[in-house]
Amino acid sequence: MAEWQTQTFADRLASLDGRVIVGTSCFKPFPTLVLIDSFTAVDDQATHAFMSTGTYLERYNGYICTDGGLTTGEKMTPLFQDNVRPQMVVDLMATGANSELVFKVRERGGV
Repeated sequence: MAEWQTQTFADRLASLDGRVIVGTSCFKPFPTLVLIDSFTAVDDQATHAFMSTGTYLERYNGYICTDGGLTTGEKMTPLFQDNVRPQMVVDLMATGANSELVFKVRERGGV
């Protein structure tokens, strides 16, 4: 899916630069928060950037990375730890709404 998105929207990826910022934890060799704020289809960079934010392990920019949970605080906040910009944190799990409005679990019979 991420690969398809990168290829399909390759001509528009630059419009995200500086406007969309994602965080991932990269081992350099210890977990380090890496903020990604520019995107391109060259060498599938945007695919690897996106995948590194939610997969178990992904190679990004020469490093092994995983989602930002290792290098940010509780509930993965604050993402921006440099105090350069404000941030708004929306905790979807603290809305008080029924979790079935957010996700559903379906059981399948047999294996």
